[in-house]
Amino acid sequence: MGRNLHDGARLALTGLAALAATGAAAQVTTPIGDGIYARGGVEVEHYMYDDEEATGAYLDMDIGIATGTLFGLPVGVELGAEGFSEDESESAFYGAAVLDTGFGLVGAGVPRFALDKYMDTPQIGGFRLIEVLDFGLIDGQGLSGLYYLAASEVPYGLSYDLVRQNVAVGVTYHEFEDGGPKVLQGVVRGKAGMVELSLGGEYLDADGGDSTFLTGSAEFQTARFDLGASYVTLDASVDFGEWLDDDAADGLASVGLDDLSASGDVTSTKVWATVRPLERLDVTASYMSFEEGRADVWGLSARYALAGAFIEAGAIDGIGDETLVQASFGLDF
Repeated sequence: MGRNLHDGARLALTGLAALAATGAAAQVTTPIGDGIYARGGVEVEHYMYDDEEATGAYLDMDIGIATGTLFGLPVGVELGAEGFSEDESESAFYGAAVLDTGFGLVGAGVPRFALDKYMDTPQIGGFRLIEVLDFGLIDGQGLSGLYYLAASEVPYGLSYDLVRQNVAVGVTYHEFEDGGPKVLQGVVRGKAGMVELSLGGEYLDADGGDSTFLTGSAEFQTARFDLGASYVTLDASVDFGEWLDDDAADGLASVGLDDLSASGDVTSTKVWATVRPLERLDVTASYMSFEEGRADVWGLSARYALAGAFIEAGAIDGIGDETLVQASFGLDF
């Protein structure tokens, strides 16, 4: 990946940059006006499997706006959205008021989940949609983001983010409305020299069961190549399908996810290598091993970026009997 500690970490850094506009925080966002910063992207992905073809779109973005001061402390708002569309569409919206206490940022409303903010590893074969629907086993971002995309309940909560030069800490607590799950997440991310480390966890408590999700990753980063590994363990007895409305259930079924139950112990290990033969070209090879009898998965992708735009192609082997192939284009900002 070869990026600054906070690059790609989907945290309240948009708000931090808008409020403080200093240090590493300002490097992960794009200024779009006085006191307004943005991060995120949009991608259109066409994928092929055997004789089947489909096209999907994915959006993930945040906007931080500095609004003034409260008792001499900077305040602002953070707005975000995530969604995908393939025949049917699902979306999730975030919004929180943020206060910079000088000892970290405190947010209230519907803040981003901590794992979604900070955990960031390369996609398998460049496939975006598979990571959206993976129960966190591939991207390391837990179960809550998928549940929010699929369900109609809104997760109100609190967030805390502390960002220093080489260390970032994030904690979030959410309660979904109408008796939905209660979720606690925490992440620590740090960098020492050319090595970046991340540790995170999630505890989800619901009427239909609970889950404990733990993840960690390490990556060695240089200008020309990166080497990394991540590990996820999930101990769950949850059936998200109990909380879905009919439209959400039909939408997920249309992309092949008609069973949202997760039970038992599952672990996954991912390793990857990224090389940059040209300045704007990243080529990534990745491998994932799923325990509990699941198939091993291999991925290969190439991504060329220029002025915020990118094109990408990739393939995955190990899911079913045929190779999955994708081609995509999009914008990062």
